[in-house]
Amino acid sequence: MTAPRPLHHPRHHPLHSAGPPVWDVTRADGLGALPASPDALEVFLPELRSALAGVLVAAGGADLVFVGRSPEPLRAYLGGLLWGVGVPWRVSGLNVSLLHATLNAGQVRTLRPLLAGAGLHPRELVRSGRRAALVDVVASGGTFAELHRTLREWAQEDGLDGRCVTRRVRLVGLLRGPPRSAGTHSPNCGACRPAVS
Repeated sequence: MTAPRPLHHPRHHPLHSAGPPVWDVTRADGLGALPASPDALEVFLPELRSALAGVLVAAGGADLVFVGRSPEPLRAYLGGLLWGVGVPWRVSGLNVSLLHATLNAGQVRTLRPLLAGAGLHPRELVRSGRRAALVDVVASGGTFAELHRTLREWAQEDGLDGRCVTRRVRLVGLLRGPPRSAGTHSPNCGACRPAVS
């Protein structure tokens, strides 16, 4: 079997990704190994649908930017649902992982074109009046914090108030496990559910 071929999508395609390409699962050579029976995947659909519905509600009509690989099943499922359907918001991916990272100046310069490619250039956010929702599975919140810091500092370097930009960027964190009451802890259990910041 040959290696899967990357798929490049135009900027406003439902599966657009800023960063490394996503794999093309529309062709046999892009599928990789599948379970023996497609029915094996059916058990995940209710959890996937529930998490995606929660993300859409939490995003409140903002452009969706799926961060990293963890929320990729949601983005891929949404891309399939939206194929050929016009919606007023954009869906894109930002293929970065910043868990436990504090970016230096060179890394921030490298990240900026990826942010811009996902529709998160500070000037564009302010000029267009659009809002964005970063969607990711939350472990510590460090990725969200680093992305917000990077956007805020970039805006300030461009002569904008950093708060003007960060107020336009909503955080939708996917938490592992079933809903729980405050003060309880249930790691790595069940599906992801959205929480908004």
